Amino acid sequence: MKKILTITTMVFLGSLSLANPKGKGDEATEILNNLLKVKGDHYYADSTGTKRYDSLGAWNAWEDIYITYSKACGDKKKEISDDDLKIYLLLAFIAKENQHGATSEYFSEDLTPVFLLREKQILGVLKELPYLVPPTCHYLNRYFESGDPKSVRKSDFLKDHQNSILMILGDSLGQKCLDQITGK
Repeated sequence: MKKILTITTMVFLGSLSLANPKGKGDEATEILNNLLKVKGDHYYADSTGTKRYDSLGAWNAWEDIYITYSKACGDKKKEISDDDLKIYLLLAFIAKENQHGATSEYFSEDLTPVFLLREKQILGVLKELPYLVPPTCHYLNRYFESGDPKSVRKSDFLKDHQNSILMILGDSLGQKCLDQITGK
């Protein structure tokens, strides 16, 4: 399964960089590097001229991509494509799978408001790409677990969205999502 996922993702990101050359090729490379845990081309020469990996530069590039997609997906005035939403949710998958601590914290706070804004579109993407269900629903749950006061309570969220989750994702996939949200 993971092999198929990796190949599918590589093809998706490759087509993204070919189909939209306006800077997205660099994004696709960064996303793929993070997915595969490849260092990429973030290097610098230290004071002795030795080539060293620039982990801060790599983090900044990853964070810039996260911020770009998070802001776009969370912008009430902007319509976003399913492809952009797929990339945003793929970032969530990578963050969870590769245990990106800071990015996971970002998703814990940012994904639920995006879901509330784009529920049907997100659920449509999840139905199309079911491997994105566990991390997406995990971060929906994490939103309610932080100590900060929330604009919506988990019980109200479930009451308002349970039916659409089950209806759009189907019983099996929808229940997996709800189990993630409820922490089962």
